Amino acid sequence: MTDGAGWVIFNTIYPGWYDGRTTHVHFKVFLSDRTVLTGQTFLPDALNEFIYTNVPDYGDRARQRMVINANDHVIERSDPEHRAFCAVKEERDRYVATLTLGVDRRAELTVGRAGPPPPPPGGMGGPMFGRPIRDRLAALVPGLKRDR
Repeated sequence: MTDGAGWVIFNTIYPGWYDGRTTHVHFKVFLSDRTVLTGQTFLPDALNEFIYTNVPDYGDRARQRMVINANDHVIERSDPEHRAFCAVKEERDRYVATLTLGVDRRAELTVGRAGPPPPPPGGMGGPMFGRPIRDRLAALVPGLKRDR
């Protein structure tokens, strides 16, 4: 629950991932007993890659992650400006992720579940599968320029 100023703080483990989606955390904002905003927040892929390749508890996956932030269709369709990405600060024994979320209470309400975004042009297996990445390292590290 938030405090009187609307802030909430919680501790959790670093999230894992599943086939077809990038690393994300779901959240809900209860505006009233009957009005709920459901969303997702995302973490930097360079950090995701570091955790998944260097922390033993995350290293037992049979397959490499194929969907990262750069090719996740949910991000492409619903958050192209990356406003739902956490700012992450590394501390001695933890990471602190911060997301500022603004809610417009005057916005038109949508009742029910919106469902996943529509599939990309050309199919690619539907909305839960990302498009292929040609240069994984460049996609994982923002601003990296590589000659290929």
